[in-house]
Amino acid sequence: MKKNTEELSEGIFLIKNYISKSTCDFLIKEFSKNLSDTPRENILGGISGALLLQPDTAGDYSDDLIYNIAIDTHNGILFSINDLVSNKFKDPHRIKTYFFSCMLPGAFNDVHMDNHYFDDDGNILVKPKMAFDKSGLLYLNDDYEGGELVFPEQGLSIKAEAGSLIFFEGDYKKPHGVNQVISGTRYNLVTFYEPVN
Repeated sequence: MKKNTEELSEGIFLIKNYISKSTCDFLIKEFSKNLSDTPRENILGGISGALLLQPDTAGDYSDDLIYNIAIDTHNGILFSINDLVSNKFKDPHRIKTYFFSCMLPGAFNDVHMDNHYFDDDGNILVKPKMAFDKSGLLYLNDDYEGGELVFPEQGLSIKAEAGSLIFFEGDYKKPHGVNQVISGTRYNLVTFYEPVN
């Protein structure tokens, strides 16, 4: 079934109901079994990796058949988003990095640019290995308070429904961050895609 893509602001796209609520619940249940601390306060991480080239290369399979099905489901979703990004930006891409994010109350993400940074003199410089990467954020739940995705330059504050996908090029025109989670837990699949050429 074709999903409707809404452009929230130039180059920032939203697709509601990209995956079903039951798929979201399934992924949360399975990936929450293997969470670990991250360097960020109140943020736990789950399945993660880099340069996913084949559908069976993400995540460590285990003796748990249901968990393995979750990994396969996750991989299929990432390849589906990769096709979407490639088509939308009219350039072949591949999955570069991915991770399962669990933001607990108190967690937040400062406003930043994925593909650029400020030097000591305040100049905006490109991160050479990330110059044209695209960012994807798949929402797995919405039963939390706070945690809005914000794009200050565009005046956007987004609290997307479970199953929604937001994707964009993380360049200097689209600095973004996540407001502090007030209550509940915010679960996302975060992915980055790089042009093949």
